[in-house]
Amino acid sequence: MGKGGSGKTTLSSLFIRHLATTGAPVVAVDADINQHLGAALGLDEAEAAALPAMGEHLPLIKDYLRGTNARIASAETMIKTTPPGEGSRLLRVREDNPVYDACARPVELDGGAVRLMVTGPFSDADLGVACYHSKTGAVELCLNHLVDGPGEYVVVDMTAGSDSFASGMFTRFDITFLVAEPTRKGSPSIASTRSTPVTSASP
Repeated sequence: MGKGGSGKTTLSSLFIRHLATTGAPVVAVDADINQHLGAALGLDEAEAAALPAMGEHLPLIKDYLRGTNARIASAETMIKTTPPGEGSRLLRVREDNPVYDACARPVELDGGAVRLMVTGPFSDADLGVACYHSKTGAVELCLNHLVDGPGEYVVVDMTAGSDSFASGMFTRFDITFLVAEPTRKGSPSIASTRSTPVTSASP
């Protein structure tokens, strides 16, 4: 795992703030082990700590996204890479749905509010039991079922180091920014965005 402090959360938050000033709909996701995106967007310590962890709502997320898809026997059989199919529910940036109700909170910025979602911090209880990919699985599942429209954006602040490419989540973005500290010990950090600008279509 790489070290933090290279500036990816700062870059992510500045990008989110810029988009908010343009009035663009934004879903912001903190998928880092060290959860600092909320604070970078202006939340105080108590507000940031109170953000609901997506991993704690994984059964709800799976059940909602599964919908009536007959090819998925149960929500329990869904994994983070399960693709949508006939009967599956899709997430849209602008809509209200049970997943956003449970996992997203509005953050007021200049120009309007953005939706903020967090994976939740990596706790001592996880050590030796699970890797942090179990935390980001909820994010990957949501991104697999998300449809963004013209001028809509999803910005994800990911964990430090090249291990961000160990899961399939990096394939869900239109643009990935590699942020590196200019030292011998520096390693690349990841900040990603998914968007469909008005002038082009997603690949």
